[in-house]
Amino acid sequence: MPISMKPLRQSAELDLEAQQQKSKEHSSTAPTAAEYDVETKTKLLYLAGYFAINLSLTIYNKAVLGVASLPMFHTFSSLTR
Repeated sequence: MPISMKPLRQSAELDLEAQQQKSKEHSSTAPTAAEYDVETKTKLLYLAGYFAINLSLTIYNKAVLGVASLPMFHTFSSLTR
């Protein structure tokens, strides 16, 4: 004989405490986006770090190309990473 889910649904509908908890969860304020939670100073610091690392990688790649003088090999090896 299969187990009926009907009594469980009915008991959940009669559970007033559970309904109050659900209504409290839905009535809370909507979460804000992460871009508004992070300070501008922190965002600018990460952006400056990104540019510094990007610039150092570009300069390193130029130095490697100047020493190795195998531009096609370096290009293909960069693409395979």
